[in-house]
Amino acid sequence: MLKISDLYGDYKSHKEDYSLLRQVYRQMSTHLLETTAIEELINHNHFYREKLVARVQENFPETTGDVSDWSAEDFDSWFQLLVEYPFFWQGKQKALIGLLWSLDNAGKLQQKEKVIQLCTHLNMVDFAADARNSSVVGALSALIGKYGTLSQAEQFQNRVDLAINEKS
Repeated sequence: MLKISDLYGDYKSHKEDYSLLRQVYRQMSTHLLETTAIEELINHNHFYREKLVARVQENFPETTGDVSDWSAEDFDSWFQLLVEYPFFWQGKQKALIGLLWSLDNAGKLQQKEKVIQLCTHLNMVDFAADARNSSVVGALSALIGKYGTLSQAEQFQNRVDLAINEKS
């Protein structure tokens, strides 16, 4: 697999290219120019980014052993990727919480601000509001309590309570 820092850079670059391609497409359409070639580039870019997301999700680390040979740069890139593009961990909340928990227990969790951003993300609110996930929510709450402020913990719990009430 690519180094995490390379993967993050690659995805970010393709995301920026996609935005530029869409701008060019709009300009070409406005001027009634042939857009088939640019449409193919847009589709290829989108397909490649989807493949990167799928690759990350298929190889999503769950324990400290899965990331034991990562460099500090890879850890920083991994967390930046997860914070900026939450769809990389969509459906992987349990694995992410397990990874954060095991890294915390091993004393290897240095990205405290990013940890709290991930733990209190709206994707985690929905995850915590689902009763089927109650066994993992305790670990999530402990991480929020350790790395967040009291205010962040209360806001998260209020969002979870609201989500539970909306489902009822």
